[in-house]
Amino acid sequence: MFTSLGRAPAQYDTFPAWNPGVIVVVEQAIREAWRTMLRDHQAILATHDEDRITDCLLDILVDMRTAGSVPGFTANFFGMPARDSKLSDWLGVSIDKTPDITVYPARPRPGISHARHDALFLECKVLHRQRRLTQYGDEGIQRFLDGRYAWRMPHAHMVAYVFSATDRQPDSALTTHFKRRRAGSLVQTNAQRLALESGPVQVAPAGCAHTRAVVQTSHLRSAPVLHGRDNPIVLRHLWLCDPA
Repeated sequence: MFTSLGRAPAQYDTFPAWNPGVIVVVEQAIREAWRTMLRDHQAILATHDEDRITDCLLDILVDMRTAGSVPGFTANFFGMPARDSKLSDWLGVSIDKTPDITVYPARPRPGISHARHDALFLECKVLHRQRRLTQYGDEGIQRFLDGRYAWRMPHAHMVAYVFSATDRQPDSALTTHFKRRRAGSLVQTNAQRLALESGPVQVAPAGCAHTRAVVQTSHLRSAPVLHGRDNPIVLRHLWLCDPA
């Protein structure tokens, strides 16, 4: 039973994946924006504040898109990057879901029925002191698995602002995290909790000393439910590190 505030997704399916080269362009732009932050915005980085860092990163990305300083990351190919753009969850019960960064194509892709949901969605998390991989998983990865974020897309991104001395390599740090058992009445590993299907595996090299190789994981979503088959999502993990 659905209330008037929600909607039943009777004919739901995921959109086709974006071209891998297009995804890499966005990752390169974010890495270049991070290098600019390290050079020009140390005071903001020193706050270790996720929202302030993301807001500054978006300002830089917008300027880069205008200037065309990263090949391919221009207004010809991408819309204006946005922070906390509100969208509905998969049932339409909430219309206030806000992935940290949303990047749309400059022009709608043909055959896409609901263009607001056709984007690269990136969720950002600070890794620093008590904010560690448990939060990264429970308050980041999980949002892509239960129909809150990117529910029409077959892929999405996790972005880490890494200030922790012990979590500086995503492949090894995530591997260790997924193997760790969680306390509670239901004994399970983080891999089970986050429905890990495969990975982590490196899929793109590090861009410089302050970024890491892009790591990919695949997870089985609990929602939306597809008729007669599983609904996986591929997450690309982009880790941006301080100079320490």
